Amino acid sequence: MFRVLAFTLNLLAWLWFFSDGPHHYGLDPHPDSWGGSWRFLTFWGLNINLIMTGGALLSEFKIIKLPSWICTWSVLHSSVVMLLYWSLVAIDPLLVRLPGRYLPWFIEYHIHLLTGIFCYIEAFKLTGSFKDLKQDLIVLNIANIAYISWIEFVVSNLSGHPCNKAQTVCGFPYPFLNEIPTSERLGIYFFATIFLFMFYFFIRKTIFHFKT
Repeated sequence: MFRVLAFTLNLLAWLWFFSDGPHHYGLDPHPDSWGGSWRFLTFWGLNINLIMTGGALLSEFKIIKLPSWICTWSVLHSSVVMLLYWSLVAIDPLLVRLPGRYLPWFIEYHIHLLTGIFCYIEAFKLTGSFKDLKQDLIVLNIANIAYISWIEFVVSNLSGHPCNKAQTVCGFPYPFLNEIPTSERLGIYFFATIFLFMFYFFIRKTIFHFKT
């Protein structure tokens, strides 16, 4: 029942982005932006979590076997989204939100919180994740490099929105990334990567502790 609920809610949230929902709330893409919802780390996370919860549901019916690294990836990705997003919102919502362009509350809390909770329940209670250290680290490295490269070399070069206050740097999906110089962005990527792997080992140890 839990897996049915988790997959259904993730699927409904995913479908919302391709429905009339964003238009209804005035969230149509800016004409100078590029990449659609794929610009955002959160949307990557929603897709990963949809695949994970769908795979978990299919594995319950013995249709497929859910690879443990997908669950591991979902947990870590969701953790980064939840911690970074809500921390920045607590400091200043405009660091990650554009003025007047806000998601409806039911989508906001689902993609930035609830879907992450689903991942934790799956990882801690239902799926044998965090077992293959080498495979996990390879997947996390690829995913981390992929998103950083995506926004740094593709999205920011093809987009003209949003921009910093001086209108000198544009294209990064989150407003705060346009406000800081390249050196500081690289510093954020570096420390976020270190945090990601530290958090991986912390959760891995915690899961093994409760499973033994």
